[in-house]
Amino acid sequence: MSTRCITLIVLSFAALADSAAVKGKEVQCIKERAHLVDYDIEGEPNDGSSMKGVRRAIISVHPSPAHASVCSKATVGDHTPEGDKEFCYGVNQDSSCQAAKASIPIKDGFDCKDCFVSADADAFYKLNYTMTHLNSVTVGLQNINLRASASAHTLLEGSKTVASGSIPFPGSDKNITLINALVGCPVCVKVKITVGFPTTLEYNVDVSGDADLQAGAALDINLGNNVIHWDKDNKWHHEVDKAQVKVTPLLAATTKATADIKLATKTSFQINLDNIIWYHLNLNPSLDTNVKFEGSSLFHHDQVCINGDAAFDMGQEADLNWNLFTWHAKDHWGPSNLYSWSKSGIINGCKSINIPPVDGSSDLVV
Repeated sequence: MSTRCITLIVLSFAALADSAAVKGKEVQCIKERAHLVDYDIEGEPNDGSSMKGVRRAIISVHPSPAHASVCSKATVGDHTPEGDKEFCYGVNQDSSCQAAKASIPIKDGFDCKDCFVSADADAFYKLNYTMTHLNSVTVGLQNINLRASASAHTLLEGSKTVASGSIPFPGSDKNITLINALVGCPVCVKVKITVGFPTTLEYNVDVSGDADLQAGAALDINLGNNVIHWDKDNKWHHEVDKAQVKVTPLLAATTKATADIKLATKTSFQINLDNIIWYHLNLNPSLDTNVKFEGSSLFHHDQVCINGDAAFDMGQEADLNWNLFTWHAKDHWGPSNLYSWSKSGIINGCKSINIPPVDGSSDLVV
């Protein structure tokens, strides 16, 4: 994770020999995505290791497309990005943020193909406190576009296989540090934001027939903004946009097959503002599908078809727990359900397959 600071406004100092007022803006690069940090801080000069001596601080972090050129100059990995880019969070997503990086082994000859969870989103927060009170804190995500994809894949030879259980997505237990910087120095205040995306796949698969079969679905969900706010007078309140869901079936087969496939991903988009507040957006998309072989007829050649239902639940939880000198701000909200969506029969599609005749001759349909 690369970060880069550029001071945009000259710091102004005020007053007492042992106190200063510092106000300014800095660009922080979250990978190639520009975010602007606004700060208004008053207190004693310090090295940022403690809040001692900081009398007042108002700090906010928000995306800033206007400063995209600052971050596009930073090299990320083996390429140099251009322009303002969306930041991709997720597990097992590729560099496009729209496909799986690799298949995930399950067990008993099964693997999870096209299995990933990703989100384009911007982290956002604002903090306002004095030496004796936490006045308000806001944290959340803006412009969220979530993709959740899962399909079971197996190669069978004249057998019937049933598999069920759950597995974690590899690497989903790792947290990512978005920002870890000091702002407002010499009256330094530490700004640290980390995110996590713990994800588990639950599966129940019953497949029979001679088949190289892959079946499942991909969900593309526009979540808009999800922001949680706490203040000392009104406590918790929340900004949320209505989700918009698009479903695409995933199906591939080479021979006759039938299957009942239930897949669910349990994932949590977790943001932590260091030692102050955390916010979890819990996302549970699920698929219940049936795959069957349909022999050739007047209207189609041999084909395998998938039909099924999709559902999506979204909940949230937040926790405030900040110790600052002689006082302690502590409050908890949730878990609470935000949104539930389901639609029967939304997963449907067919793939033509070519099954050679038993006697080796070829059929030609005109």
